[in-house]
Amino acid sequence: MNTRMLVVVFAGQQAAAIQGLPALLAAARSDRRQVRLACFHALPAPRLDRYDRVVADADREMARIVETTTGALTTAVRQLSLDPVEVVVRFGTPGREVLRETDAFTPDLVAFFSPPAIALATRLRVALLRRRVARRQARLLVVETPPSGRRQLPATPALALP
Repeated sequence: MNTRMLVVVFAGQQAAAIQGLPALLAAARSDRRQVRLACFHALPAPRLDRYDRVVADADREMARIVETTTGALTTAVRQLSLDPVEVVVRFGTPGREVLRETDAFTPDLVAFFSPPAIALATRLRVALLRRRVARRQARLLVVETPPSGRRQLPATPALALP
């Protein structure tokens, strides 16, 4: 039986992921699931100085993002769990990369974090992406996190309807 969980973390959701990790790891531990935290970022532009000279090209920016993201998430996972959790960072169009990751990892459970109060078009894109993932025979888990600027409550997972 395939017991894998893919946790989808979009750019800007690292804090929400760290808040929601205890609930997710407890759910994974109870079912003895293999967990992969996958962070999805758009391709970064080269970093320029004030004179428009390239300080760091796209490859160096990707390496910097990978290092900071994996460092923060690995530290949080070590503090919460003894179970091995794989942390990967993918670059490209986030929607396509999520679908590719679900094809490659073949999880039976995919966890998304609820998007913060952002533009309606972005929320609709995330909802459509969740629906496409659900059609690929994976169950969905949406982790609700509190909006920023308000009182911080522990994250609670809630099943999303496909």
